[in-house]
Amino acid sequence: MSTNNKSAKNQAEEMFKSAFDQMSGGMDAFTNMSKTGFDAFVNAAGRSAKCAEEMMSEVMNYSRYNMEAGVSCVKEMANVRSVDQLVSLQTQFSKQYFEDCVKQMTRLSDMAVTGSKNIVQPINECVTKATESVFKKAA
Repeated sequence: MSTNNKSAKNQAEEMFKSAFDQMSGGMDAFTNMSKTGFDAFVNAAGRSAKCAEEMMSEVMNYSRYNMEAGVSCVKEMANVRSVDQLVSLQTQFSKQYFEDCVKQMTRLSDMAVTGSKNIVQPINECVTKATESVFKKAA
């Protein structure tokens, strides 16, 4: 073989090796990014379950409180001596029930907002890293 043919063969081999190394490096990066994304979704799912558990616990505690307050009110109503006392007691109970309900709904709403931010955080971090990686490679 002539030296020109050997040189061309060596250049072709080097180009092939370089292209293969770049391709395999890209596959490694893609695999790593996929694993990171999967881990982020698993983490988010765990956070979602924890948030739901905390909110359900809050709802159960509020339900128990409401039941106890209702039973207490009925006991007091059983001992009233006049219609005016009954109406007054019912009015106080209704007012307190409404205020407690609004306070509880506000609390659950705050828990949902905080939980949502917490749930999305690992996915947001993963997307940010992937975006930064793409822009670094493009530059």
